[in-house]
Amino acid sequence: MSFNDADVNSMDVVSVDSFGSGCYPLGEIVTSRLVDYREVGGDPQLAPGSVSIVEVADPFVSRWPLQDQQRYETLEVAADDLARARRAGGLWQRKPGGAYTEHDGTLTAKTDSQWGDPVASSYWLKELGSDAMAAWMRLIPSARALLHLADPWGDESVVDVDGGTVRVDDAARLGWSMSIDAIGIRSRAAVMADLVARRAVQVGSPGGAGLRWLSVACGTALPAFQAACAAGIAPDMLLIDIDRDALGMAVSLAGSVGFAGRLSTKRTNIFRRSSMDELHRELLVSGGLVKMIDMLGIFEYTGPNLGVDPVGFLQSVWECLAPGGYLVTGQMRADRPRPDFTTGVVQWPYVELRTPDEFMAIIEAAGIDRNRVELHLPEDGVYMIAGITK
Repeated sequence: MSFNDADVNSMDVVSVDSFGSGCYPLGEIVTSRLVDYREVGGDPQLAPGSVSIVEVADPFVSRWPLQDQQRYETLEVAADDLARARRAGGLWQRKPGGAYTEHDGTLTAKTDSQWGDPVASSYWLKELGSDAMAAWMRLIPSARALLHLADPWGDESVVDVDGGTVRVDDAARLGWSMSIDAIGIRSRAAVMADLVARRAVQVGSPGGAGLRWLSVACGTALPAFQAACAAGIAPDMLLIDIDRDALGMAVSLAGSVGFAGRLSTKRTNIFRRSSMDELHRELLVSGGLVKMIDMLGIFEYTGPNLGVDPVGFLQSVWECLAPGGYLVTGQMRADRPRPDFTTGVVQWPYVELRTPDEFMAIIEAAGIDRNRVELHLPEDGVYMIAGITK
C-alpha cells in the first residue's frame, strides 16, 4: 500500500507532473577512498564501519575564471576573520536558539537584525556589491534561500521577504557559487545521491517502484528529488516539515527537477516526540515502516543550546525505518572552514557543530550499531554524511 492509499487525514496527497528542466545539476563524485578513522582524528572506540574521503567536482565553481574564484575566496576569508575577531571581543549579540519560533501554530522566521555580526555583514555586502545578495540574506533561514545556493543560475531574480523582486547580478551568482557553505551543501547532496543510487535497489524493488521513502525536515526536498532522479527510481515519498511554505515549494519543485515518483506531504513538528510517535502509527496503518529515510540538513538544529535532545530525536526517526532499510543523515563539522562567516556574516541560524566522535557518540547512544554506519567526508570539509543500514 502506498502513502497515497493511506486512510490518514493528516497526510496530503499531491500529483506531480514530471518534465525535468535540467536545473539544479548535481556534482560528480570523482574519487572516494577508504581511510582509517584515526586519520580523521577519531577515537577507534567510536569508529564507524567505514570512513571515506570523497572528492566532488562542483558543477558551478568551474564556471568561473580562476581569478574570480580567488577574488571571492579572499573576500570571504577577510569577512570571516573580521567576524571571528569581533566575536572573540564580545561584540556579537547572537544568542543560541532555534531557527524558528512558533506562536499559536504559525511559523515565523526570526528577523532580528543583530542576529550575528552586522558589522561584518555590512563589510562583506559592500565589498561584494550585490543588491541581490542583500535581498537573499533577508530570506535566511527559509528553504527558499537554499535554492539559490543549489543552483546560482536557477533564477533570474530574488523574491525578497516582502514579495518584491531583485534581479540577480553576477556578484550574487559568484557568491552563491563560491561560498564554502554553498559548496558544502551541494557536495552533501551529491554524496547522498550516490548513496541512494547504490542502495535503492537493495532496499526496494527494481526502479524503486513501491519504495517507501520518508524525507524528514524536507525543506524544498531538492536533495531527495535529486537523489531519486540520479538513482533512476520513482519512489513513494512522504515529505514532512513544520514549514507550510517549504512543503508548498517542494511540491512545485518536484516536477521541474524530473521527480517521477508518488508524493505526499505532512506538516508536523519533528522535534516533538508525540508527533513522531503519531507518524510512526500512521506509517504502520498505511502499509508499514519506510525503507528509505533522508534527513540531510536538520541534525545541526539539535542539542542542548537548541532545546532538542539529539539522541531522542534520532531514535524517533530510526523507529520509522523498517529492518533492512537505509537512513542518510548529515552533520556540519566542528573543524569546518570559515564557521564565523556562516553564523556571523551571513547570519544563518544557530547550529551545533560536531566532531566525528561527537556525531558517532550520538548515533551509538541512540542504540544504533556503529558498525552499520558508513561515514563520508567531502574534501571541502563542511559536512559529514552518514549512511546507516538498519
